[in-house]
Amino acid sequence: AIQRGLRPLVFVEDTKNPYVRFTADWQNVRCEVYKKGLAKPNCTRVCNASHLNFPPQGSPIRLTCVNATALTTIAVNHYGQIQYLEALEMQREAHSKVAQKLKENTIMLLEHPPVFTAGKRTLDFERPSDGTQVIDVDRGGKITWHGPGQIVGYPILRLAKPTELVGFVREIESALIDTCNEFGLQVQRIKGRSGVWIMDDVNPRKIAAIGIRVARGTTMHGFALNVNPDLSAFSQIIPCGIADAEVTSMAKELKREISASEVLPVLERNLLSTLGKVCA
Repeated sequence: AIQRGLRPLVFVEDTKNPYVRFTADWQNVRCEVYKKGLAKPNCTRVCNASHLNFPPQGSPIRLTCVNATALTTIAVNHYGQIQYLEALEMQREAHSKVAQKLKENTIMLLEHPPVFTAGKRTLDFERPSDGTQVIDVDRGGKITWHGPGQIVGYPILRLAKPTELVGFVREIESALIDTCNEFGLQVQRIKGRSGVWIMDDVNPRKIAAIGIRVARGTTMHGFALNVNPDLSAFSQIIPCGIADAEVTSMAKELKREISASEVLPVLERNLLSTLGKVCA
């Protein structure tokens, strides 16, 4: 049971299954699934609960599994560090199943070993000049770098309105902006440019990049948030095809050490809050 109050609603943990925990607020019901011995959930499912009629404040309420499974859910899976091509195959497999409604909407959160990837609009002069390998992929956007210290997210979601790709990108940007704000960083969008930026008296600096593909009404590829990566790799390319701006990170802007593990829970919460609005 859960109790209505000023704080989010919290389910009592299921004593029959200590590795499942439920929490809820007025918009979502969250089910976290833990593996034995893990302090953090390896999978999170969130259901929109805004349609439920809550009783007066102070009254306990109970939600059943029937309510939850009848709603659209988003599963969040954490993979740690994984090779780019391996993750790409995992994306494609998940995309096929999600598009056919054989699998629930899914967000993959992970890191990659150092790698350059190029979207369909990448020009030759934007690539490394020393012959460094670049993996060409079927996403939007141009060339970028992935590596340790950068959180990469691949939302694989059936869109409620598949033709409104711009709106989907804006929701990802909102989640990234909210996350940076919670850590004290003032970031924003720049008109005509995707991603999340820091704008001040210095040159504009990109802290998060986005590159999406939609096929069969379902998204794949996603975003990269620079937490504390080695930014020197970006000097080998023209990141995202933008020559008049720099790339930055949360650690560089905050002038302190910060890890992906510190940022992930906040980012996950904000992604679920925003992307739940646009998926079917």
